[in-house]
This record gives sequence, structure tokens and C-alpha cells, in this order.
Amino acid sequence: MLEHVGFVGIVPFAETKTSVAPSTPGLYAVLRDSGLVPEMTESTTSSPLQPLQKRWVDGASIVYIGKAGISAAGSCDT
Repeated sequence: MLEHVGFVGIVPFAETKTSVAPSTPGLYAVLRDSGLVPEMTESTTSSPLQPLQKRWVDGASIVYIGKAGISAAGSCDT
């Protein structure tokens, strides 16, 4: 049903091409399938750890929802 508008389904991080950004606008979500609290260290985040650790919701499966749009230059922005 959604495939005709470009939905590609769930793609694990390990299977994404991190060097290639999408060329079309769209929505994306980062999901977790583990109930464990993630290990957050200075090397895994660019934000201060204390606020992130305090705000973590136990059992969270949706970590982030974002939008990628087209910039004035015609490239995909997030």
C-alpha cells in the first residue's frame, strides 16, 4: 500500500549505506528492539550524558522520529 509512495520498510542500521544520504524527502524513525537501557558513554553521544540518562524512558522502542526535506540547493536535509 505505501510502497507506491516510496516506503521501503524497516531497514536495520547494519544494512544502511551510511555514506549515502536519501535523495528524496520523507520521514524516518529510529527503533530499538531491546528492552535493555542502552550504554551511553562520551564516545557514543555528542550531548552531555547526565540529561540523556535522566530522560531515557524504560522500555522505549521508538527512539527518534525525524523528517528529511529538500534544501534550496536541491539536496536532502534532515
